[in-house]
Amino acid sequence: MKVRSLLPRTLAILFALFLAIFSLDVFGEGYGFWGTVAAFIIHNIPSLLIIGATAVAWRHKKTGGVIFIALGIAATFFYHTAGAIASFAAISLPFFVIGVLFLVEQ
Repeated sequence: MKVRSLLPRTLAILFALFLAIFSLDVFGEGYGFWGTVAAFIIHNIPSLLIIGATAVAWRHKKTGGVIFIALGIAATFFYHTAGAIASFAAISLPFFVIGVLFLVEQ
């Protein structure tokens, strides 16, 4: 495996971990055990989607690239990041970058 082909995979895994960090705030909310478990799972849905897209892209680069770009579009609308450049750069842009890297990978 070439170094170039490791870049989108590594970025995708790091981005999933970055988003997973934000789910740790549920442990201090006092939801109780099952409420905390449910909130933790719900907060990790974006990370799980990234892991799933990475698994698809690992074998099918073009399909994975399209999935990442679609996730970027969905994240832009879901999180309303189009109006704030910092939010767009932190949340939506990585999806697009990873998607394009998978699409141009040989």
